[in-house]
Amino acid sequence: MKLKSKDIEHNSDLPSEFICDRRRVLTQLMWENVPDGTKSFVLSFTDTDFSVGIWFHWLIYDISNDVRQIERVSLLDGAKEVMNTFDKKSDGGPCPPSGTRR
Repeated sequence: MKLKSKDIEHNSDLPSEFICDRRRVLTQLMWENVPDGTKSFVLSFTDTDFSVGIWFHWLIYDISNDVRQIERVSLLDGAKEVMNTFDKKSDGGPCPPSGTRR
């Protein structure tokens, strides 16, 4: 399976509109080459560079198996969000206190 975005270039910095010091906008995402038999999708945005473990920015599950993209600022019908490390059920953009994250 391959994940792509119209908003992000591979191995480049995240544009400022997607980080916490700007108005938060969800990133457009799309995926292809889905394995046969896929029942649903889970999407997880995590920071594995966090100093004391993993920081969960956003976790959404029960994405229907016929969905192939998420548009900016949209949530999918039937999908469910999990409480993130910000104690919110929404995307919490990258806000590192210093340095950069992968």
